[in-house]
Amino acid sequence: MKIEPLILLVSLAISPLSAADRADAAIQGLLREKWETPYTGEDATGSHVLALWQFDQGAELKDSSSHRHALTLHGARPTAQGRFGGGLESFPGHPVEDKPHQAWVENRDDLTPEGAFTLEMWICAGKELCADYPVAFLLDKKCVSNDDYQWVLSQENDDGKRTMRINLGFGSGSGTIYSESARFEPGAWHHIAFTYDGQGKGRFYLDGRALGGGRLPDRKQLSHGRHPLVLGDRVGSYYHGFPGTLDQVRLCSGVREFGRAKFELVSDRHVFVRMEQDAQLAFRVTNL
Repeated sequence: MKIEPLILLVSLAISPLSAADRADAAIQGLLREKWETPYTGEDATGSHVLALWQFDQGAELKDSSSHRHALTLHGARPTAQGRFGGGLESFPGHPVEDKPHQAWVENRDDLTPEGAFTLEMWICAGKELCADYPVAFLLDKKCVSNDDYQWVLSQENDDGKRTMRINLGFGSGSGTIYSESARFEPGAWHHIAFTYDGQGKGRFYLDGRALGGGRLPDRKQLSHGRHPLVLGDRVGSYYHGFPGTLDQVRLCSGVREFGRAKFELVSDRHVFVRMEQDAQLAFRVTNL
């Protein structure tokens, strides 16, 4: 039997941006975030920034955004050993010690984003985040409700890797989006990010590289809940603190970009007939 190949003609749309276009794209979040350095200026205080905790000396509990979500310590503590200056240190929870190791901010409407949003932070695992340590909570505003959001780091698998997951609440129910697995070595700093488009699609990033994601069919905007936002732990018992340090914890409206380039399929068609003549695909490449 002779098998004929299916040949697709691929076109790439590549066009440079003017200086004005680049400035406008940066404002709209279409260009890459400056995540490799501490956030300053519009990246810290702009209208898209809903909260930003940087834990700097003298302002350890201050929210650098315009919303002024000051933190309250409940078992966690500031440390001078952050990624950029200060950081927030949490500790092992259950089953080591079932008590809170967290910093929290009181529940407010602007901590539940409307539509699309982005969560990000730098994390450095402590030596207690060993193979036997169970799931660790990076932040939590959801707990066991069907509202808001929760960011969890799984227990280590047989390959020494962990998976991130985001649990989202929509009022009528909840859904979970998973990352691919990766190593989080004790003592090593990593930047992690999650974006949600407000239409059911979520994506993860690790140090600027895509790390999987998924889609929740028929899910859209989050439901506003009653819990405070907790950093470094779960809202309630069983407490599962993250044994390590957090820095540059930022919540933004909109989908922010973290990779160096974006490659998108822009063709209307995704299905082709075998032996079809002049079948074409079109892609868009964006330098972020």
